[in-house]
Amino acid sequence: MFDIIKTDYARSTKRKWSIVNYLLLCFSSKGVAAVKDYRFSNWLYRKKLFVPAKMVQNRNIKKHGCDIGCNAQIDEGFAIGHPVGIVITGEAIIGKNCTIMSNVTIGAKEGRNEGTPIIKDQVYIGTGAKILGKCIIEDNAIIGANAVVLKNIVENKKAVGVPAREM
Repeated sequence: MFDIIKTDYARSTKRKWSIVNYLLLCFSSKGVAAVKDYRFSNWLYRKKLFVPAKMVQNRNIKKHGCDIGCNAQIDEGFAIGHPVGIVITGEAIIGKNCTIMSNVTIGAKEGRNEGTPIIKDQVYIGTGAKILGKCIIEDNAIIGANAVVLKNIVENKKAVGVPAREM
């Protein structure tokens, strides 16, 4: 379990590790703790232990203010800057080394069965951004603060505004 946390944070920040740094990080960072709770609930979900998985997810919501669906597919290197207000639907797919800041929503459009977002590798999502509906965010994209993404974003581009426009 601790290897997962170490791997996620180390890849997202490219730091060298010492035992002291690792222990301080594990016991002080709410973002790392929220990712740890998600990883545990996802592990329980994959083992078909749905009730305990939901209990761990609810603990994550109450303790960290972060609602990550236990069946979301999130790859290694996932980092959360500040977990309060983050909502990630259970069907979302997030690639390697993605960073998400606070108050981000990743999910389906309300009342429509159009699918959920697919976020590829090394994407940065700024504070308050909303990624809704079936859209694909390609590699190395940057989603600006408070952007509302409803369409696909091409790789190596920035998206800002409401609705988001590529720059």
